[in-house]
Amino acid sequence: MMTTRALSRHGSFAWGCGKMAVALLGGALLMGGGTLASPAVAASCGTLANVIVPKGSITAAQSVPAGNYTAPSGTVYPNMPAFCRIAATLIPTSDSFIRIELWMPVGDWNGAYLATGGGGYTGTINYGELSGGLAQGFATANTDMGTSPATALDGRALTGHLQKQIDFAYRSTHLMNLLAKELIADFYGQDPEYSYYYGCSTGGGQGMHIVEQYPDDYDGVVAGAPAINRTHSGTFWNFFVTHESPDSIIPEDKATLVTDAVLAACATKSGGLATCLSLAATVACLRVECQ
Repeated sequence: MMTTRALSRHGSFAWGCGKMAVALLGGALLMGGGTLASPAVAASCGTLANVIVPKGSITAAQSVPAGNYTAPSGTVYPNMPAFCRIAATLIPTSDSFIRIELWMPVGDWNGAYLATGGGGYTGTINYGELSGGLAQGFATANTDMGTSPATALDGRALTGHLQKQIDFAYRSTHLMNLLAKELIADFYGQDPEYSYYYGCSTGGGQGMHIVEQYPDDYDGVVAGAPAINRTHSGTFWNFFVTHESPDSIIPEDKATLVTDAVLAACATKSGGLATCLSLAATVACLRVECQ
């Protein structure tokens, strides 16, 4: 049975609550089955390069020795256990390009699979999440959500690309899960005993989509501060029109002027306290004034 835990961590991206989420999942793992035996590796890491991936391919199958590891991003992660690093590209549509990575411990695997989320508009693999899960004995996966060349704070690459938006919304996370479980079974010769997911902000939104659309994907989900309802909030369009050119950007002085005017006119009319100067508290007032 899936367990869903919604965590309120306002203003935090996925990487902001990773340690807390992994601790929660670690506790769930111990309660669920006690100490799990680490099986002998059934296949060499290199042979996984030959795995057939429908509408995709394995792009790296690397045996990484214990010690300091320099990730493709250039970040050095110290004192890493020996692991098998798999990178893959998935192309479910002609306008898709989803990258995933799976890191599997060679020894001391805890028998569980941990998928991790992205932040902002993502666009890159989060190697910090991979290293954190691996250090705790999980076979750990992450995806760039198919949004590159978008970055965490720049989502313009998604505007006008419906299939990329679908990849970002849910498809990349689900396809990552399917491939990761297949690779784990090939590498260890058995399925993971437990499968978990955690993420915050965008990663929390990924978790909510999992719960609603693919409830059988995981045994437990931590969805912290979920960023959801993106189509109705219009985040892609709003970002695009305010960043299309230098002239499109609203300067700070004008943004402050508008904010102060709205608060002065509406801060208490919506039923909020005069001391609660929040734009969110003025929505009811603005609707009344505009009718």
